[in-house]
Amino acid sequence: MPGTGTVMMREIDTTTFKSPGASGTNQTWDFSAAVAHYDDTIDFLSPNGVPGNELFPEANLAQVTSIYDEMGTILVHGFLISVEDGIYASGGNAYFTSPGFSFLEVHSYDPAPNYLPLPFTYGSQSQTSTTGIAFTSVRFGDMLIDSTRVISHITTNILTDGSSTMITPIGSFNALRIKEQSIYTDSTYSWNPANGWEFVGTETYENIDYTWYANTIGNVAILTTDNETVEFQYMKSIIIDVPKIDLQADMSIYPNPATERLYLQSNGMIERSEIYSHSGQLLISENTASSINIASLKPGIYVCRLYTNDKVSNFKVTKN
Repeated sequence: MPGTGTVMMREIDTTTFKSPGASGTNQTWDFSAAVAHYDDTIDFLSPNGVPGNELFPEANLAQVTSIYDEMGTILVHGFLISVEDGIYASGGNAYFTSPGFSFLEVHSYDPAPNYLPLPFTYGSQSQTSTTGIAFTSVRFGDMLIDSTRVISHITTNILTDGSSTMITPIGSFNALRIKEQSIYTDSTYSWNPANGWEFVGTETYENIDYTWYANTIGNVAILTTDNETVEFQYMKSIIIDVPKIDLQADMSIYPNPATERLYLQSNGMIERSEIYSHSGQLLISENTASSINIASLKPGIYVCRLYTNDKVSNFKVTKN
């Protein structure tokens, strides 16, 4: 299961598949024909320093998702409690900005639901109930265009309903499949500057997630359906656990995140610097002791390898 330092890159297919396949043992789920319509990067970090962490002091793990499409990058921060009996969701936020436009959403759960009870085997089942509160604001420049509050009563039934072989475009995995069937009852309110929060209406709907988990890796694929649309996500790169670099007094690296260039300072000789994708592909190699040009990289999380006189150091760098 994910821990601090784990990074995953995924591809998302929004049109190819209509069904999650059969339940039961000895199944073969063949999703090798998946086509990537967009991708994202998930980085599991310590909550300290992640925007919004002060709202969730009980969290010991942050899930930072960067979603890339033609409109730009959407950042989603989820705050989790990872303990022996499972992974609980405290809440999180999402935001997107572009010239003149911004979107912000903040949500929390009470109580925090255990969305991945541990341990689990074929046939394991459980149920969670929680209340979620979400606030959303949309601004154009300094002007507030829309603000909503949604109170959600959520009941989720969790069943490990299948086992055996999951096939994605990157390979085959021995996996267990977990089905999460959630019923939402949402009450929506809209902000009126004159009258405050005004009730809009109530809606009840269902959402089902099928997640395939492989030992030592974690989830390798997710299929989500709301009975109208189907989205399939699959891991496209290896999951790595990149140790956070322990910067000594004689070394500094800045800025991180960076946009065009990452600067290096060291009292010793830096012989070479390299940037790798999370699939292990070498993207940049520079024989320099001062900086790395990352302007050509797509926004996301990368692995930097730094060669000095007596050691090789690996660390994460974020390209904005």
